[in-house]
This record gives sequence, C-alpha cells and structure tokens, in this order.
Amino acid sequence: MPARSAEPLRVLVLATTFPARAGDGTPEFVLTLSSSLVEAGADVLAVVPRVPGADKVDEIEGVRVRRFAYFPRPLEGLAHGAIMANLRAHRWRLAEVPTLLAAFQGAALQEVRRFRPDVVHAHWVIPAGLAALATQRATGVPYIVTAHGADAYTLRSPTALAAKRAVIGRSAATVPVSKAIGEALAPLGALEEPIPMGADIGRIVDEVGVRVPEPGRVLFVGRLVEKKGVDVLLRAAAQVPSLSLVVVGDGPSRDDMEALARDLGIRRRVQFLGQQSRAGVMAEMARAAVITLPSQVGAGGDQDGTPVVLGEAMAAGVPVIVSDLGGLAEQVTAGQTGLVVRPGSVEDLADALRRAEANPGEAARMAARAREQMVGAIDLASVGQRYLGLLRAAAGRPAVDGVAPDPPTGR
Repeated sequence: MPARSAEPLRVLVLATTFPARAGDGTPEFVLTLSSSLVEAGADVLAVVPRVPGADKVDEIEGVRVRRFAYFPRPLEGLAHGAIMANLRAHRWRLAEVPTLLAAFQGAALQEVRRFRPDVVHAHWVIPAGLAALATQRATGVPYIVTAHGADAYTLRSPTALAAKRAVIGRSAATVPVSKAIGEALAPLGALEEPIPMGADIGRIVDEVGVRVPEPGRVLFVGRLVEKKGVDVLLRAAAQVPSLSLVVVGDGPSRDDMEALARDLGIRRRVQFLGQQSRAGVMAEMARAAVITLPSQVGAGGDQDGTPVVLGEAMAAGVPVIVSDLGGLAEQVTAGQTGLVVRPGSVEDLADALRRAEANPGEAARMAARAREQMVGAIDLASVGQRYLGLLRAAAGRPAVDGVAPDPPTGR
C-alpha cells in the first residue's frame, strides 16, 4: 500500500474493551489513547465487538467505531467486560471463542480493505493481535500491539504461546504497559520500553473539582473479579470498624462479594454502587479519603497490568494504597507517593487503612507528591505522542515536522 505522507496517518484500532458511549463506565483507556491520536491529527477507526446498547456504526470523541457481531445476539456476551473473567464465570462461553476470533479477523480484514489504513494498532496480543497478524499476512499492512496484562499472564498453553510468539514476532512494535508485563512476555520476542496508559490530567482535575474528602471513606473502582482483590479489601475493612467502603464496578464476583460483606457483618458499611458513569466515578474521587487497589494473582496467573484508575486517582490527588504487584508497584513509591501492601495480605491492608485514616495530612502529602511525579509519565498528550511516533515509524511515515521517526527499539 503506497505511503501517503501528505495525508493524515490512518490508524485502524482493534480492541475488545471499548465503551458503548463515552462516560458509560466501561474502561476507556483504548478510546482515550485513540482520541489523543485524533487530537494529534491522525484519522482513527476502531473495530470492536458488539456490546449491548451500542450502535453498529458510531463516532465517539473523534474516533469512528464499527462494531461486529460474533454470536447470536441473545447469547452474545464473551466480550462484554473482561473476556478471561467471563470464561471463568461461565464455561459455556468457550463456544463463543472460535466465533469471536473468526468474526474479529473478518471484520478487521474488511475494514483494512475499506479504510485503507497506514498501520493497525491492536490492543491485547490475543485476540486483537491475531486479527492484526491475519490482516498483515493478507494485505501487508503493518501493525503494533499493546499488551495490557491478561494477554501476558494467562493463555499459557503451547498453542497459545505459539500464537503470541507469532503475533509479537511479526509486529513492528509490541508495547507493554508495565515493566512486569514486559518481563512476562520477553521470552516470546522483542519488546519496546513500557508505556503506561495515559490519563488526561487536566480533564480529571476539572471533573473532580475541589476535593472534600470524607474521613474514613475508602473507595475501590474496578471490575469485580478475583484478581482485583475485593475479598481482601472486605476482610481488611472488617478489621477497621471506623471505615466505610464504596465499591464502584460490576462483574461476575459481585454476588459473592455482597454475600461476603454480609458474612463479615459489614454490609451496612459497604456501598456496592455497580458500574458508574465517568462523572459518577469522578464524584466519588472527590469524596474519598483514600482509594485502594488491592490486586492479587487470580486463577490461571491472571493479574493486573497498570489499572488506568491508578493514574486517574493520582491526577485527582486521591491518596492511594496498592498491592506490591506488577505495574501498581512500579508506579507507587512506598511511603512517598502512596502505601504499598503485600498482595493478598488482609493484615497489611488493614494496617495501611488505619495509617491513612489516622494520618490524613501524611496521606495528602503523599498524594501531592504522586501527582507531581506522575504528571510527565502518564500525561495523555505525552503518551499519545510516544504512540504516534511508533505508529508513524511502523507505517514508514515521516514525523509531523518532516524528520524521520526513530525506529522501534524492540527490533
């Protein structure tokens, strides 16, 4: 496909997590990064699975969206939320795996031929990376891949490892969102330096406004699945009677977590709000005394990469308590920019919650240092420019100022 250096860079984004509407509570990191590319002058089209309430053809924050069907609508649900968590909760959804893979590859190839992108950006090595690999073999369009976590820590069978090795081996660049993910994938091929998902710091500050934290109000935001450690948080909260807990998010573990709260005798101190809009999450950040991300290693080795909510909380000035695990520990300096606890340790987490409650001034100082230190690393404009450079290099396109971009370092 000939280069079109005088035209905007055309980027085809492939992903399985994408909101039906902006601000609907679905994790927005793929949309946010893609929108930043649009802001930088790129023409971006996202190909994503169908989810309830979404239009087949749409435009969200400047990103054009095309959604594909992959199973009969009444049963379709594998890609609604986290794929691995859905498979563990409902084993029958294994029947959707081959149809999702086939439909994804078919939709990607159709849009490559219609949209004529310069480069493809796949989020997750599997399944989006497989779709990108298939389109490259069919059309020659290059691709880069972002590895977010589940694609690194799960799917360890020989067949899956061979598939991941093929995707990484043929990519122009494979970018982990944390050092830990990079280390997990390193045996499979050459990788770029980690780039965390960005946060629009200015927007977050505006949306949160002036924080008025309520003493003892602890916030959790995330999917209710094993690796998020909500069970650990509930057990820790049971040891600190002065705390109230707000749980924002939904998922296959929600009923179990509500039952655990009742069994622990703390149900009246815990609000399970379910999935909230972006505005709702920002409102909770304005009220929270602290936010905690008590991640742990889940079934099959699944664990978090660097949850975007961590960067959002830091940008908002909310004190953080995180597990010493993967990308979380990479972003927080213990005792300086937040509190760090052993994964799965109820006692450690209870102690950290007591410390944050007893020393609000110390917590506020750590939050201020976190925001100051993380601005350069996670600011959306900076992250977007780094990705734009990788995408242009993969496409063989000159940089905006006419200077050829540096080649990807992993090759």
